[in-house]
Amino acid sequence: MLDLIRQSFQKKYNPGSESFFTAHIGVHAAFFTMMLVIFSIGFSPVDPGTAAAANIGGSGELQQFYAQDEQIRIKHDQNDHSREIELLETSRVLDPESGEAIYLEPGNYRVDFEQTGMGEIHSVQIFASDSRSRVMTVRKEAERAGFAALNIIGPDETAEDDDLWRLQVGEKQERDEAEQLLDRLQEAGFQGWITTTSSEESGFKFYSPEAADGEQKTIAADRLEIEGEMMAVDGIRLNGAGLIKSGPEIDVLGWMPIDRAVKYKISPLARQYIPGAEEEALRALAVALRSRFLSDYLYSEEGYLELAELGSEAERGKITAACKSAVYATAGEYLSRKRELMRGYYHPDSGGVTAEPEGLLDEKRPSVRTAREGLSWQEDKYAEKNTWTQNFGLTFIENELLSRLVDLNPDLQVMPSTLEEIEVEDREGSGRVSRLVFHTGSGSFVIEDEDIYEIFAKESENFELPSLLFEIEEYTQNDEVYRFRLTGRGKGHGMGLPLSSAALAAREGTDRREILSVYHGAEIIGLEDLLITERAVDASVQLGIDYQELRQFTIEGRRVFNVIEFNQRRSRYDMQLFLAGDSIESGPESLAGLGERKGALVGVNGGYFDYQGRPLGLLYREGETISTTPPGLSRTALAGDQKDNFNIARYEWSAKIRTGDIELDVSGVNRPARDGELTLINDHYGDLPPRQRNVGVEVLVVDDRIRGMHRGQLSYPLEIPSGGYLIQARGEAASRLSQAETGDPLEIRENIKPESELPGEIDFILGAGPQLIEEGSVNITSEEESFQEDIVSGRAPRTAVGITEDDKLLLVTVDGRQPERSMGVSLEGLADILLKLGADEAVNLDGGDSSSMLVRGFTMNVPSGYREVSNSLLIVPEN
Repeated sequence: MLDLIRQSFQKKYNPGSESFFTAHIGVHAAFFTMMLVIFSIGFSPVDPGTAAAANIGGSGELQQFYAQDEQIRIKHDQNDHSREIELLETSRVLDPESGEAIYLEPGNYRVDFEQTGMGEIHSVQIFASDSRSRVMTVRKEAERAGFAALNIIGPDETAEDDDLWRLQVGEKQERDEAEQLLDRLQEAGFQGWITTTSSEESGFKFYSPEAADGEQKTIAADRLEIEGEMMAVDGIRLNGAGLIKSGPEIDVLGWMPIDRAVKYKISPLARQYIPGAEEEALRALAVALRSRFLSDYLYSEEGYLELAELGSEAERGKITAACKSAVYATAGEYLSRKRELMRGYYHPDSGGVTAEPEGLLDEKRPSVRTAREGLSWQEDKYAEKNTWTQNFGLTFIENELLSRLVDLNPDLQVMPSTLEEIEVEDREGSGRVSRLVFHTGSGSFVIEDEDIYEIFAKESENFELPSLLFEIEEYTQNDEVYRFRLTGRGKGHGMGLPLSSAALAAREGTDRREILSVYHGAEIIGLEDLLITERAVDASVQLGIDYQELRQFTIEGRRVFNVIEFNQRRSRYDMQLFLAGDSIESGPESLAGLGERKGALVGVNGGYFDYQGRPLGLLYREGETISTTPPGLSRTALAGDQKDNFNIARYEWSAKIRTGDIELDVSGVNRPARDGELTLINDHYGDLPPRQRNVGVEVLVVDDRIRGMHRGQLSYPLEIPSGGYLIQARGEAASRLSQAETGDPLEIRENIKPESELPGEIDFILGAGPQLIEEGSVNITSEEESFQEDIVSGRAPRTAVGITEDDKLLLVTVDGRQPERSMGVSLEGLADILLKLGADEAVNLDGGDSSSMLVRGFTMNVPSGYREVSNSLLIVPEN
């Protein structure tokens, strides 16, 4: 079944697809323009061209990696215009631009890039002037008309004896193509003519040393695709590759199954640091390497890994059977925390304590953490207690160390002559040195982090500092240090998996899952459960209001989240609930229109509503009930007080009326009464109450007294009294209410449970549901709240609101039903992203076509369809 899915992905998401590229970059370009308008500070968008190219190459697209049979791209460059390759099968060599192809038999080849002859280049010249600025103006007009490959030719670049600047379009090898371009230019209003220049033709030459006649085959191109398995260099096998002319060099860019890369890398590490070939230690390393390669590949801006990362053929040596078995046994296993892909880290020896990740990791990726909660480092009980010692004498100090202090601190521009003291100024929590101060006769020099390795490297003895977990012992004479000794433990950065400790743990029967849990704080999951989250935009909308766009990738596709974080303590804005059109009777309204009327800075759609735009959940605003949840249902809602404190709880509304000896339950607010029901209609409904042909009783109430009654068909044109309300009753409720008379006092008692935990008076309640997060854990209550299957099941566009532990409000939308852009999310996936954003409580709002987010008048998400909304949450200026 998974293979069938993969085949469908391969057809649908061809990474070479022109339409995919065009759509991708077009969306980003439009988005970039909009961002510049919306945000004034704090905005650093992904470059649209880079993003598109990277995604085509595989970066960020877990789906493409899966569709391509879990292959990664590998690049090898060398400082030579010639290279040796071995083809392992008959291969088709193709120029992707012209379609020209040659076929090569299996064997060894030398490839050169040489001049192959003379050719012609045809362009269309559309303007010439002695003013370069005028030529630039015409170029911009042509760009706006959609033309590319616009070249400005200076007076010194032509054989013409004049001072003219020329604007030429295109560089075509065939004159027919240039004539077609001229026709398109003329249709767009540009007049011109075709110019022809001579050019050198270059291309790749394949020499076969094995052929008796020294067979050569030539193909003129700057880029070739080789369809077939080949041995590129250093014994690295690639499944199809490209030859690229890069300056004077020939680069190879090809595909490789990720497990083949793991096999290449694991062997030298295992020989050196896991000599006993302990099975579970090797398997733990295989998982860490696979996760490392996938993470680096997907996050690579270029869309490939360098061949050097796999080591040379001499370093790799023969891949052992134990290493092959470890890779095979863990196929498809990756490191994860909360389903997010983690980059694998490893080092030879922890020295007894693993290192902190801070300062070493890319913030885009989940950090390494140990299994012990609350700690960023952990004592390594499996570590061997080996120590290392290195002595440094006066020769090293005078000839190497002092000059390096200057090299690493060029701004000081002074050469010290003596070393007086080496001070350890700072260490990480694990004890590793992070900051040294070298006091000299010419001042103090600070050396930090990775530079510490460089300052202590001894070129004369080929010594490299094993780790930063060390102590310094100095020997002085006349206040000058003439020698010093470092005594330390461990080898490597200390972060992630210590290979020597993994071997010892495996010997004691610990399996790879527990080993990786202890040393990486991670679990092992399969590719089908993996996801990657990237922050594409992070911007400040206003003080206390921040916006993010998050993109999440899975093997099934991507999904795009839009997030507002509202810190009401730092903002001069309020969160309020608003009704579309200011009344139920007026029907739904676009979020943009409602936001514009209310002067909103930010907004999202609110709760559920019916086909006429009537709200279906509990809405309460400024002391008045607008609508209620259907009888017998208890659903989760967001409540806010007048001081912008918020909470999320499952609220139940109830009410009773009493007039004389008559006491009746109220079934709802601002909706028609059904048989046997009594409902209240207030001025939030509109000027006229809902009309129906059924028989019943209507009562006008103002100032807690009955001001009028109507018995009969409920189509009588009554108006809702200003400052009062109307009661509508049918069936048994109408029979009992009809016993009251005009002038009788009437009392209504409303009750909302549970009692609010907010410190201030409740300002609004927005009912929706189901609950997503409770007390920092996922708790989806769709069954308890009796939601329909179409609301809670499957992936869909969604909107949610969350509250963080420090009382910030999170507004989140996710686009859906757009396979090329965002496939939507399940309630579980929505809860997961809210947890990652720091939500302690969260509730789902109306979704589907309603899901929409507004910032400064712009719709930030891409709704799956157009739908007006019944109500919304808006962030508006304080009163």
